[in-house]
Amino acid sequence: MEPEALEVSVDVPITHSARRYGYVFWPEEVDSQMQRWFLRAERIPVVFQGEPIGDKSIDWSRRRIYVGIPKTLAIAPDRSTFRISHDDSKGLVVRCV
Repeated sequence: MEPEALEVSVDVPITHSARRYGYVFWPEEVDSQMQRWFLRAERIPVVFQGEPIGDKSIDWSRRRIYVGIPKTLAIAPDRSTFRISHDDSKGLVVRCV
């Protein structure tokens, strides 16, 4: 039996709450992928829109990571999706598409 393959990236919607409160939220169906990438770590380095923003806490119970209200309010209104990926050297990489 082959080991389960890791996804290269996952797409999650940019919700009104994400923009307003400064979080990247992910739905329950993405939770297992996030756990495989980060092994339920408490803190991980985050790169948001190409900018390293430091180590951020993961709230596993609410499936979210705080990236900052100024960051999420600056997302262009025509962007509707967070593309989340994992990079061994950078940590969590989030782009708005």
